[in-house]
Amino acid sequence: MAKTSVKGTADAGMVGLGVMGRNLALNMADHGFQVAAFDISAAMTKRFVKENPDTRGGLVGCDTLRKLVANIKRPRKIVLLIPAGNPVDEMLKKLIPLLSKGDIVVDGGNSLWTDTIRREKELAAKGLCFFGSGVSGGEEGARFGPSLMPSGSKEAWKQLKPIWTAIAAKVDSKTGKPIEGAAPGKPVKGGVPCTTYIGTDGAGHYVKMVHNGIEYADMQLIAESYDLLHRGFQVGNKELAGIFNSWNAGVLESFLIEITAKICAYAQGLDLIETASNEYGWNVNLAEIARIWKGGCIIRARFLDEIMQVYANGEKLANLMVAPAFSDLLAKHVAALREVVAYSALSGIPTPALSASLAYFDSYRTADLPQNLTQAQRDAFGAHTFVRKDKPESGPQHVDWL
Repeated sequence: MAKTSVKGTADAGMVGLGVMGRNLALNMADHGFQVAAFDISAAMTKRFVKENPDTRGGLVGCDTLRKLVANIKRPRKIVLLIPAGNPVDEMLKKLIPLLSKGDIVVDGGNSLWTDTIRREKELAAKGLCFFGSGVSGGEEGARFGPSLMPSGSKEAWKQLKPIWTAIAAKVDSKTGKPIEGAAPGKPVKGGVPCTTYIGTDGAGHYVKMVHNGIEYADMQLIAESYDLLHRGFQVGNKELAGIFNSWNAGVLESFLIEITAKICAYAQGLDLIETASNEYGWNVNLAEIARIWKGGCIIRARFLDEIMQVYANGEKLANLMVAPAFSDLLAKHVAALREVVAYSALSGIPTPALSASLAYFDSYRTADLPQNLTQAQRDAFGAHTFVRKDKPESGPQHVDWL
């Protein structure tokens, strides 16, 4: 039941009681964690606590940040679920003077990863820990089990881990399928949590950004497929529903309907993560990324098991598309994708995601692309230089083309 304000008893704090904030707070409370809650609207805070009197851990309503901080056990763990950008910086300015050495602030919004890197450094200089954590799964995921992508101090992760592993979505350890059935006050028990330590500073938010890119690529692919069927083949809504249901029950069985062009989307996304991981020294485990995306996550799909296995084998891949399982799949189905893209172009139906996916695949499998001419043009009009393929050891060259 709801608890009155008792100093220093809450396990965590939640700042921001919008849809995601309040649902994540209830998720924590269902798992036995007492949550101190604060929103800039005192009326919203009061209403939130009043409307949820029976959570297992209990909610502590706080009408000021000072009361919020006072109500949390040290080292304090405070989650921010507020709009990204300047609001996060402004909230940190208010919070930091109230915190003590070793306290942890978690930004659960969709912040830019470079902002997270900056904030982590700023708080570390003050003896505080800053985590950026992607939260995927939307409203329902936040309430009953999201996919969580945290990054920050590895030592501080030990403090945050019990909460994050408890509230994350769970998958069956044998089948890899999401464990469903969570309800208010009845969280899922057992299973493997869909969260892992991603890396230092901005790694978690970078992974979440790429996740969102894949998510919107998925949705665009679905929209283009719908448009092709509806306008190109005059398929009615009732028949469309049957087609999409059959696709969703097929080999890729996912939350969002999959077609061949999606393997390209995942390949690009994972390639981005690996490139950034190398550049920033995050040491991101791509097998673990595939694992935590299997449940609670908007882009969960059965073939994430295959992606996880590819990276778990320890083989260094230049790109997911060159893994035998996926190269065979692409070779088998890419002809159909070519037909779809060709038909859409001839019919005047725009399919930018389908077309871009095919272009990415064809570009990757082509040994020589026409950028040699692009480099020559750049050198001709701007003396930008070029490197000769037959004499790379000669370094940058410039020619007076005119």
